[in-house]
Amino acid sequence: MLNKLIAITFLILFMRTVTAGEIFVDVDLGKDENRGDRAAPLKTFPAALAKSLPGDTIFILPASHHINTSLVIKNKKGLPDKPIIIDGMMNTLVGTRAVSEKDWQEVSHGTGLYHRQLSSPPTGTRYFMRFNGKMERMGRHTKWKGTALKKIEELKDYEWTIAGKNEFYFKIPAGTKFAVAGVEEPFFSSGVEMSGECAHLVVRNLIVRQFWNDGYNIHHNCRDILFENIAALENSDDGVSAHETCQVKVKNMVSIGNGTGFCHIQQSECEHENVYIADSDSYDICLPNRSNLLKNVIVEGSAPGAIEFRDGRETLDDCLFLNRRPGVRLGFFKCETRAAGTEIAQYVIEGTLPDGVGVAESPEALQRKIEKSRASILAVFGDKLGLK
Repeated sequence: MLNKLIAITFLILFMRTVTAGEIFVDVDLGKDENRGDRAAPLKTFPAALAKSLPGDTIFILPASHHINTSLVIKNKKGLPDKPIIIDGMMNTLVGTRAVSEKDWQEVSHGTGLYHRQLSSPPTGTRYFMRFNGKMERMGRHTKWKGTALKKIEELKDYEWTIAGKNEFYFKIPAGTKFAVAGVEEPFFSSGVEMSGECAHLVVRNLIVRQFWNDGYNIHHNCRDILFENIAALENSDDGVSAHETCQVKVKNMVSIGNGTGFCHIQQSECEHENVYIADSDSYDICLPNRSNLLKNVIVEGSAPGAIEFRDGRETLDDCLFLNRRPGVRLGFFKCETRAAGTEIAQYVIEGTLPDGVGVAESPEALQRKIEKSRASILAVFGDKLGLK
């Protein structure tokens, strides 16, 4: 009898180990031939993802630096009661890299004008460069009409342009080293790329910035996907974007300086809770998809396209939308909208303003409410976002 009890106990412990394992990634000290436990971590995320089973958690241990990579997840499934969890442990993924003298050549000595040819360049409207830590879009928007590209001879210092299809140029003060000018170019597409038949996955505690497409990009038929405690900063297109028939939940998100705060399309169904959006370049929110829930979504708007709900089912609960550029639109187009406790200020309404959406008595009063909610959302990240 005692031996039987011991055997059962061992089996239970073994099953717990198998179904709720922990896999560790250490980009500084790990090796992909390691076991993957805390004492012998792996080097890369792909190696950890390949080992993971339903119920496992992949921990990306805090790195000594920002990590220059994307997390690519394709055709990976957990189980409804045993999701695969990817815990970024508040690491920051960066999609740009410093320009190289091997790739960029000075057009004429002493001019500070540099050129390279890209055989497979990023989409022209999504391309950007960084100079001295500042993102330079050259007045172009991913989802809104922007300015035309400059001619090569019109470039000023710390500007770039594209000639033809794949001839890229930038200009810095003559004689300035690339490192001194802090010249960076986009290299990776999206911070997290999820596609195919994915299901029952959690991505949490992660910051992504400066990718030439989206912060978090979800394609095809990804279902029961949760993004929790995430931030997207200065990505060329969307902070988070779901496509096709994906079903995605976002909880506790900061989206600052992206092309849009978030944008979902096609038949995707998305839920958003505790989201702060600011400094978007094209739209603050753009939702021409099947259905959306927005709960405590806070917008300090500045984008020319502002906010647009189109064609789907929308639920707005306790949202606060304040436009810093009075005169742009908040549009409700062919959508079925239920709202409660939602306040807006300084928008021009297009379509019918739903019941449950009220115009604030003053922008200042709404700003005070926003500051309180914003502080609560930002507190999730501590000082990891590097915001001034």
